This record gives sequence, C-alpha cells and structure tokens, in this order.
Amino acid sequence: MPTTVPPDEPRLRRLLEVVPHVIGELDLDQVLERITEAAIELVDAGTGSIEVIGDDDDPELERADATRFVVPIRVRERVFGNLSLTNRDGGPEFSVEDQRLVGSLAAVAAIAIDNARLFDESVRRERWSTALAEVTAALLSEDTVDILAVLAERVASVIDSELVCVIVADGTDAGEPMLRVDTARGVGADDLVGRRYPAAGTLSGRAMASGTIASLESSDPRDSVVRDGPSAAMALPVRAGDQMLGALTVYRAPDAPRFTDAERAMAAEFALQAGVAIELTRGRADRQRLLLVEDRSRIARDLHDHVIQRLFGTGLALQAIGARNPAAADEIATQVDAIDAAIGEIRTAIFALAPRPASGGALRHRLLDVATEASPGLANPPLVTFAGPVDLLVGGALADDVLAVVRESLANAARHAQATRVEVAVLVDDDQVVVTVDDDGIGIPDAVQRASGTRNLDDRARRRGGAFDLTRREGGGTRARWSAPTGTAERNPERITP
Repeated sequence: MPTTVPPDEPRLRRLLEVVPHVIGELDLDQVLERITEAAIELVDAGTGSIEVIGDDDDPELERADATRFVVPIRVRERVFGNLSLTNRDGGPEFSVEDQRLVGSLAAVAAIAIDNARLFDESVRRERWSTALAEVTAALLSEDTVDILAVLAERVASVIDSELVCVIVADGTDAGEPMLRVDTARGVGADDLVGRRYPAAGTLSGRAMASGTIASLESSDPRDSVVRDGPSAAMALPVRAGDQMLGALTVYRAPDAPRFTDAERAMAAEFALQAGVAIELTRGRADRQRLLLVEDRSRIARDLHDHVIQRLFGTGLALQAIGARNPAAADEIATQVDAIDAAIGEIRTAIFALAPRPASGGALRHRLLDVATEASPGLANPPLVTFAGPVDLLVGGALADDVLAVVRESLANAARHAQATRVEVAVLVDDDQVVVTVDDDGIGIPDAVQRASGTRNLDDRARRRGGAFDLTRREGGGTRARWSAPTGTAERNPERITP
C-alpha cells in the first residue's frame, strides 16, 4: 500500500535543499540575500526583507495578520534581526505551517549569519595585523617617518570610516589644555589640519587623559569640534612608554552603523601594539645614537693621540731641517705654518666630534651651530678654529657678543662677499678674545658705507673696551677682526641689541 506524501513534504525538501546554499556562503550580505530569497520561495510570499536591529530589541514570533508576519533571527541568544514576509496581492493567506517553516529557516539562518560574522571578524583581524606589520616596517626603515601620520594612513585603510585624524596636545590657553589636529585623512581633511580646540569634554581629550579607548555613538552631540554634526566615533590613545603621543580619532558618516565591540577591541589592540612598536623603534634609535657617539669619541681620540702628535713631530723635524739649511728656511717655515693650520682644523674637528653636554651652552658648540646654520648661504661650509681656553674665559654676555659677531660676519659674507671660502678664528688668552673672519670674496667696495650690522659690531666692541676693524685682505677678500677684554668688568653693562 503506497505511503501518502504530506502536502508540506515538497516544501520541507526545498528547505533541506536551501540549507547548504545558505550555510555555505561567508559574505554576510550574500547570506542575508539568500535567506530572504529562500523564505519568499518557501511560502510563496510577495515580498520579504531582513531588518538588522539593535541588541535592545527582542521581538517574539508573531503573526500580525493573515497577510504579513515577522520571524526574529537569534544569533547566540541575541536578536540579530527580523525576517519579515508579506503575501502576494490576491494570494492565499499565510498559515501557521508557513510561520513554522520560516521559523526553521530562521534557525538555519542564525548559523549561517554567525559563520559569516566570524569569518568577517577573522578577515578584519588579518587586516589589522597586516596594518600593524606595515607600521612596524615603516618605523624600522632607514627613512625618517612621521609616526602618527603612518598610523592614520593604516587605520583609514583597514576600518570603515569617513574621517581619521591624529590629535596631539598643543599647550594651553589661559591655563586650559589645548589640542590640535596634526594629520587628517578622509572627508574634509584638508580643512581640519592645524585646527586647535580645548581638550575639555572632547573624545580625544578623554582618550589621552585616561589612556584608554573612548567612543561615542551617533546620538551623542559631543566632540563636534572636529566633525561637523553627530557621528559614531572612537579615539585611540597612542603612547610610547610613559609618553602620550596623541590620539587617533575615527569618525563614521552620520547614517553609518556604530562601531561594534569587536571593532573597538581590535582598534584598541592595534593602538597598544603600535605603541610597543614605537617604543622599540625609539630604543633602537637610542642605541644607534649611542653607538654613533662612541664611534665619534674613538675617532676624536685617534685624531688627538696619533694624527696631531705625528703632525706636531713632523713640524719640529722640518724646523730642525730649516735650521741646518738656511737657503730653504723660508719655504720650510711656510710648510710648518701649513701644518700648524692643519692641527688647528683637526682640533676643531675633534671638538665637533666630542659628545655635547646636556646643557649645550659651551661657546664652541654654539659657534659651530652658527657656522652650520650659515652654511646653506655660502659656497662652502665655513672653517672654524679655536685657540686658547675659549669655554673657560668667555661666558655670559661676552659669549653672546662673540656669537653675534660670528653670526653677523658670516651673514655679511653670504650676502655681499661672493666668497668661495670663509674662515673663522677665535683666539682667547688671559687678556682678550679676538674673533677674525676672513673670506676670499670681492673685497670692500670703494667709499663703502658702514651698514647697521657692522655698526652694531663696532658698538659691541667699544662698549667692552675693545675694537672692530673691517679691512681688505692681502691677496683679495675681506677681514673682519673683533676684539674685547676677557675681564669680568664691563664698561657699559647695558644690553646691546643683536
């Protein structure tokens, strides 16, 4: 006797056929589309849709009327959304069996949605890991990089956002801490860079103050100083060791979904790991600087202990030869003078190679810095030599005067001399300090009028009981010679305008 096939058996078979197609899809949008299509086909509905809802909503299985019903889709005991179906115009009304059948489909849909969400999360984690690897690679590269700008670029590439900003501390106004937009990527970024605003009550200010991620939702009106209008946003504090570097703020469009817990957790982990990478990079840079200092110190010792001594010995030997050969004495004396000049240049190089004190206030170092600053305006970097206890006897206001003399003389050489070589010599003894600046330029024009800069140098010298002369050099060029007593008493202590 043949078995009677229940009327719903074809639809049950169709449900079983749909299951592999729904569960096998990993893209969430595709999963939702297939669920909707399968539900419409199972109950011969006219239209169907899935509304993704928030966690606070928890509708029960209900039948609104004979032409429409809603089935909640629960994923891990939480409502993901509602599957809503409407019958065809003039078609049969939905039955209880229709609702049960769609309810079974919703249970299958929950598994497919959960799988798709887990896959999507794994993909996002991989993208965050890749971004962190790229940040670390950029930090470890030989090229100088803007750390926070690199972070902003990477964050903007891995998370759905409309705007990513780097916010940094920027002093105070009337005692109130201020923040500044250092870097921006996304909509309106060009207009935001450089914007300054109070830190109090802002998203980035809270993140930097607490050292933890801060977020707000689209309904929250605060922190609109960067983003005009409401927007889902989060701020990631970025620190290297104990130093707070700033905050990365990520904004979404006003109609975009809010950030999920998974996105916030991954972003916070990224910021933490990026901070570790920055700290390691800085430690690596410190070690490299230490090795450089040690290497420079070794070179300075070798120059002092070996090269200078050998040159000095060579000069003495040449003087002895000159004493035995009067006919060649003048030529030998010229070579001895050249050796003495080379020794002075090497001593300057040794001083430049030596580690600088933390204060950086030694006159020699300050003069070398002035020479470095003046180099771009000259054909060749100026040569600076020292003789005598410069740092011991020249300090305070006198050191400031010497610094101004060298700066003004180098500026004049750069503007007027058209020189290819400029030499600065600073000689100090118990009585006076003498600064001589020679160049091989065009020399002093006839009927020259003393400019305000050289008049100022002359005033500085006279007020200290010294002298300033600007003359033509033998063989072409100009010589500026400034001198002043090294005694502590000043004839006129009033401040001299640089």
